[in-house]
Amino acid sequence: GLMIFVAMICDALDGMVARLVGGTSRFGGYLDSLADIISFGVAPALMVMMLAQHTAHPPIAGAGQSLWLRSIWIVTGLYCLCAILRLARYNDEHASVSERTDDFEGMPIPGAAGMIVALVMLYAQEDSIRESLLYIMVVAMPVLAGLMVSRLPFPHFVNKVLLSKHSLMYIIAFAMAVLVVIITGVQIYALAGGFLFYMMLGMPLATLKHISNKRHPERAQADYPGNDSDGN
Repeated sequence: GLMIFVAMICDALDGMVARLVGGTSRFGGYLDSLADIISFGVAPALMVMMLAQHTAHPPIAGAGQSLWLRSIWIVTGLYCLCAILRLARYNDEHASVSERTDDFEGMPIPGAAGMIVALVMLYAQEDSIRESLLYIMVVAMPVLAGLMVSRLPFPHFVNKVLLSKHSLMYIIAFAMAVLVVIITGVQIYALAGGFLFYMMLGMPLATLKHISNKRHPERAQADYPGNDSDGN
């Protein structure tokens, strides 16, 4: 689980580093996409599948162990499929666009993976609610799959924080928040809460965008342009 969070940091910075050193290429883009699929698509799905197979079958009325495992295969397979479609759509629509964007269309796959991994880490820590957390993970995977292939807007926090005119202030505030979380010892709860908050941003932002486009029709003609493959 921790290595997936490390992969998120690398994914957020790899495009920026490649442009700084002049090392951008189509091969690098393809390799980045492959790493994203493995790190944020396959790995979280395998984690949930392994938990389901090595955990006592939850008592669902009328459902046997084989039905439970088949359901896990379906939801994890759907999650992986939608992660692949999300990344393929992103690469196709943004292959020739170089403008910076502050938003994504559809939940980026690192955000979806982060939600799953945070739940898995919470599962490992909290014995008393493990059964409930397993149900939540199984329900969350198809919801996250749908959000990834949706057209709902989700903020690009790397661009908003690192590339904005107030980036230093944002970085200091973020560092202070991380310090408080570490001191209070609620890292896993903070991760789960943060990714849950991000997951719920799509509908409010879509509503605000719709209202803004009705007031300013010229904005409706411009979809969110992409800048690189960071945080697909």
